[in-house]
Amino acid sequence: MRQLSLYFLNMIPVVLAVCVGFFAVAGTAHGVPATGADTPIHIEADRMESDPGRDCLLFSGHVHAKQADLVIDGEEMTVFYAGEEKGKKNAADRQIRKIVATGNVKITKAAWVATGDAMEYVAAEGSVLLTGDAKVWQGDNLVEGQRIAVDLEEGKTVVERGDAARVKAFIYPEKAE
Repeated sequence: MRQLSLYFLNMIPVVLAVCVGFFAVAGTAHGVPATGADTPIHIEADRMESDPGRDCLLFSGHVHAKQADLVIDGEEMTVFYAGEEKGKKNAADRQIRKIVATGNVKITKAAWVATGDAMEYVAAEGSVLLTGDAKVWQGDNLVEGQRIAVDLEEGKTVVERGDAARVKAFIYPEKAE
């Protein structure tokens, strides 16, 4: 007998946690091991600007960030880091406070893909928000809405409708062996 795979819906917070764990300097993001935390992060863009006054780095123009098998693409990505910590004057040595990616955001890791117009990760809240035609796939399974909000601490996901369309979930039964 074929069973409906609700595993997909329960895994959305885990996948997004792994995706933002990509930037976790300490190696974990809210209890979820970071993807390749000991491997280098490679970011390419048309431009990079450091703004010490705002404690951030802004990457713009065809941004492509990669660590191990995790890739985040978008038109812009701003990485906000915690204010100057004792003995840590370089941004690279500080904790990530917030990450904002905008413009055709696409996050891929193995069989997982998430897309939206924008993504925001707030470390202190342990939250990820995908907005603007937000979608998350695992294989053929798909969840979509105007906003997908994930509380990484509680593992809770809320998908909200937009003005024109309702929330949609396409979940395919697992094939019997």
